[in-house]
Order: sequence, then C-alpha cells, then structure tokens
Amino acid sequence: MAMCWTPLSKISMDRDNWTIKVRVLRMWDAMNTQNNEFISLDMIFIDEEGSTIHAIVRKNQARTFRPQLLEGRVYTIKNFRVESTKGEFRPVHNDIRIWFMTITTIMESNEDINSIQKYCFQFADYHQIQNQCYNYTYLIDVVGKLVAVGNVEEPQVNGAPRKLRNLQLLLKEGKEIRLSLWGTTVWQIDEDVYKNNQGPFVLIATSTIVKSFGGKFSLSSTSATKVYLNLEIPEVAEIIDRNGKKHDPIQQIPKIHAKQFSKEDFSSDKMKTIPELKCIEWDPTKQVC
Repeated sequence: MAMCWTPLSKISMDRDNWTIKVRVLRMWDAMNTQNNEFISLDMIFIDEEGSTIHAIVRKNQARTFRPQLLEGRVYTIKNFRVESTKGEFRPVHNDIRIWFMTITTIMESNEDINSIQKYCFQFADYHQIQNQCYNYTYLIDVVGKLVAVGNVEEPQVNGAPRKLRNLQLLLKEGKEIRLSLWGTTVWQIDEDVYKNNQGPFVLIATSTIVKSFGGKFSLSSTSATKVYLNLEIPEVAEIIDRNGKKHDPIQQIPKIHAKQFSKEDFSSDKMKTIPELKCIEWDPTKQVC
C-alpha cells in the first residue's frame, strides 16, 4: 500500500508526526566562521509541488543521520519538529523550518523520483542584490557568466589564515560583480573545466551574502554556498544562448591581498625612521627599498 505524505506547504507547528516525501536539494555543514567549529548538518528539501524548506540536524545527532542522507536522493521522512524560522542567514524563503529529532525516521524512496525536480534556485537580479547589501536575513542565489578567476590566496582573517578565491561574474543585466569564495568553497571551482574547454561558462553560486566596498557591491560565500558550472537548467541555457559561440578567455584576477609580514621583516636593521627615508637617494637600478 502506498504511503501517504503531506506537502511541505501544508505542514505546520501543530504537531510533530508529519510524513513528507522530499529530495535533498543541497546539504552542507554549518560552521562557526570565528573558530571553524561545526554547528549542525543543514539541508534544503524540495517536494513534488516545488516547495522548499530548510532542515537541520543538531551537532550531537549528525553522526546518526549523516550516513542516511545523500544530496540529490529522495526520501520519505517521518516524525520531526517544525519551528518558526528565526534569525539571519536563511537559505530559503519559508516561515518555518524542520528540526530532526531522535525519533525521526528516514526511508529512501525509489518510486516516482522524477516527479521531484533536481534543482531549484531563487536567483537575485542586480537590483535585488543592491537591496540586500548587509542585510543577512536571507541568503542569495546568483547566476552569471564567468569572466575572471583569481588564484587561491590565504589572507589573515581574525588573526588566522583563511583560503580565498575571487571570481568575476557578468549578470544578465550587463553588470559585473565580484564573488569571493571562502574556506573549502574555493575548491568547488574546477580549473580544468574552464581552462581546457570552450566557453561560455555560466556559474551559479547559492546562499551568498552581499557586501559593499568602495561603492562597489560584492558577494561572499557562506558555509551553505554551492557552486555549479554550466548546469543544465533553463536559466543557464538562456545565458549561453545569448553569448552564442563567442568564446572569451577567462581572465586572471590579480592577487589583491598584501604579503603577510613576519617578525623578521620588522627587525631593527631593516627599519628606517622618517628622516632616514627622506635622506635616501633614488636608485633606478633597485626595485625594492
């Protein structure tokens, strides 16, 4: 006998014994960026109606539930708590979210799995990106043509080195925007793909935040960010078609973070006072002083 389930649009905080059939759209480890501590195992679910919801597995339960869940698979999930969505960094627009409990059960489904779409994004245009600057209530998905890529850098953040890779995207409105990938997200860009294949290359980045520097808007990744290149969805196909067979080589973004100096760099024999600097004569044969 077929199992009955409730659409995500119909579940509420009234009870905990709901049964849902969903695909795991995305899964990630929520991390504390201050100390790199694991907080929870987070997911986005989608059902047959196309409704999405944020689901969370607490840190102390992650070891139990992680082996039972794979990104992209479809599951029937029973007995979970439904709570009101609070705080910032919300990956989907939904007023409620799901919390796994000890009694939550998961069963993989192989029936009618094609009835649930494999990908779902909430793309923001340039105007929406502007309006979201330093507003971290909701995270932003973005899609654009990849025009430039930087090397992996390790600037000091809060006194410790942190990996960073900068990208430049051309949005459909004709505006370019910087995307900064942080931490392990830097390795989600496969250099072999865009270096050894003909473009254009269209990049999707999920769950980003918007910042501003020098009057220019930029995007930064979060622990929830996933990066996709030339994903087979209509929005990507539209951008590729618009560019036709035109192949613009991916440009190199120069390193923008200054060298991190060591204690030896500040030894007394290398330091100069301002009066001493004023007395130094310019020697065009020397590149560094």
